Order: sequence, then structure tokens, then C-alpha cells
Amino acid sequence: IKRAEFVKTQEGAITEIDIRLTIENKSMTELRNVTLIDHVPALMQLVWKPKHTFRPKKITAVPHGHVMYWNFDLTPQEERILTYTVAPKLSVIGELHLPSAALKYVYDRHELKAHSNDVYVTNLRMDEKASE
Repeated sequence: IKRAEFVKTQEGAITEIDIRLTIENKSMTELRNVTLIDHVPALMQLVWKPKHTFRPKKITAVPHGHVMYWNFDLTPQEERILTYTVAPKLSVIGELHLPSAALKYVYDRHELKAHSNDVYVTNLRMDEKASE
């Protein structure tokens, strides 16, 4: 699940967004080689704060922003919460779209993929929409 936990505004414009990614292994089997991939649009910049304890293993610049990669294993029934903060490079009044995150993992010797929801943020409300 991808969620905008907190939106900071100033004079009606979005100035900062705390993003929370929740990954849960609901199975009774360990998930190995889990890779979480999340995109930060070019309009946004990453802001690291002391509360962000599990930073990405790698951050790559791409033409449309940055891609962050986390790598870990998940024990049965384990839930992992990752957080980061983004700030628009320009004043934004209206809606911002944060694309879904992707999860790759190995289960029963098969590589599987899953996607989170997209997040739409405005200076008035936050909406989550399932990705297609």
C-alpha cells in the first residue's frame, strides 16, 4: 500500500509530502530477494529526515525523475514500513500524481511482481487509486 501520510502546505501550495509504503508478507513462507522499486517524479525532490530509518539501497536518476530501490527478505507474516519525504521543486496548487510502487520477490522458486496503488495529492485532500 502506498499512502501520503502528511501533506505540508504554505499559502495554499503543497510544500512537502510524507510517503509511506507498507509491505506485508501474508504467507507462511519467507519471501526472499524482495526488491521494492518506487519512482519520484522529476517535479519532486527527495528530502531525507532522521525518521527515515530504512533508506533505499540505490537511487538512480532517470529522465523523468529518480528511481529508488530497496532490497530485503520478509519472514512469514512480517510487515515492513518504509517512509520518505518529497518536496515539489515548484509551487503546486492543485493535484499531484505519485505513481505506483513495484515489488519483485521470489516465492516458491518463482519470481513474482506486485504493484501498489497510485496516490493523488491535493492541498485539500489525499486520494489513493488502484493502479491498472
